[in-house]
Amino acid sequence: MLLEFILRMLNKDWSHLTPNEIALLKDYIRYSASFEHTITELERGLHSTDDPKHIAMKTLITACEFYEADWCGILLFDLDIGVWRPYWWYDVKRGEMADTAFHEFEFSEEFGRWVTALKAGDPVIIEDVDALRETNPVEYRNYKRLEASSIIGVPFWKRPTGFIVIRNPKRNKVDPNMLRIMAYVAVSTVNENRMAESFRMRERKPEIHNENDVYVNLMGNVEIHSMHYHLDESRVNAPMGWNILVYLLLHRERHVSYTELINRIWSEEDVADPSGKIRGAIYRFRHSVGYPVDKTLVVSEPAGYVLNPDLNITTDTDLFEKYWHQAKDLNDASRIEILKKAFSLYRGPLYMSEKSATWLMDESFRLAGIYASVVSELLEALYRTRDYACVRDYATKAIQMDPMNLQAHYWLTASLAKSRNRGLAKQALAKAKEMLGEEDYADVLYQLENQNIKLG
Repeated sequence: MLLEFILRMLNKDWSHLTPNEIALLKDYIRYSASFEHTITELERGLHSTDDPKHIAMKTLITACEFYEADWCGILLFDLDIGVWRPYWWYDVKRGEMADTAFHEFEFSEEFGRWVTALKAGDPVIIEDVDALRETNPVEYRNYKRLEASSIIGVPFWKRPTGFIVIRNPKRNKVDPNMLRIMAYVAVSTVNENRMAESFRMRERKPEIHNENDVYVNLMGNVEIHSMHYHLDESRVNAPMGWNILVYLLLHRERHVSYTELINRIWSEEDVADPSGKIRGAIYRFRHSVGYPVDKTLVVSEPAGYVLNPDLNITTDTDLFEKYWHQAKDLNDASRIEILKKAFSLYRGPLYMSEKSATWLMDESFRLAGIYASVVSELLEALYRTRDYACVRDYATKAIQMDPMNLQAHYWLTASLAKSRNRGLAKQALAKAKEMLGEEDYADVLYQLENQNIKLG
């Protein structure tokens, strides 16, 4: 390298330099001036923005200019599942984030040298892709697909893990030093962007006490909470990733193989590459959702996929059932408080956006049945204590959640009648007739008559 040459020159009499040595010295001076000018201009150009994507794009464009390359990008690797893909990139001819020849997901087993380099923290320098035609035909074909004749890649690791890569450099073809500096920019902009996308200010869940605690809402919309993090499924378009997470949460007691996931979650689809589909879905989910703590939620082990055992994961369904069982042996005052907690946790069917999925139905119906019992027991206990205003409040909410809940209709009507609001009680009963089937409505009338509540 030129730097090594200059260090040797420091111990020589410069008056006796050969023409070749003088030429190399001039090259190094030009290189140093270009290096310093590039860094200075990049820094100056970034002072006017704090947008991470804009900073990253400016950095990628600068790398293309410095190396006279035709493409530069940030690749994110997931070594756990052996998948990688580009995150941000710039194509000199086509522009920012233009169509590429990359597959949706690339698999690391076809790029062994990159995995080795990433683990060692070493750059990847391929001066001539054609030299791999015979020695590594699989890798050679992939580079040709990606229109690469030469490549330099510099790794970054921890969170996230990956490379900043240039394609087809015409200058500084074997010198990764500029990319080493730009790798720091790459990792900071990716982290900042992912944090901006996933971090939401939120009310701290009482189940979260330390950095390893994670709380997941499964009833209604799926949400993930941690000490400094809140994300719900509506913000991340990765349906299969959410499916996998929910399935693993429902089967936390064991590892789940990719075959089982395919058979259950993709049971009605034709899946040509089941392993690749699962790995791709988990990769997209991880890198869209980010990390609620400094650990991923789903890990891959030889026995299959499992929730990260280093995390303390609690779900709303855990607490919902816990409160329901606790309430059974308490007196009315304590029982009402526990049942109110259970009531507040039920925000709708299990994983509402996929509520019709066959793999969810049994558990969803079971939880809905518990909720119906919670509603009935809570309203009855409140009625016994003559807290009719509270009965009306909770009965109304229960009807909004499930218009077919006949017990909510009965207790709403009864509480209004006991409060001497006969007009409102008649309106509530008329609504019950509209919403309920004939048989259920007859049951409401029977219960009112049995309690000697007359509205005529």
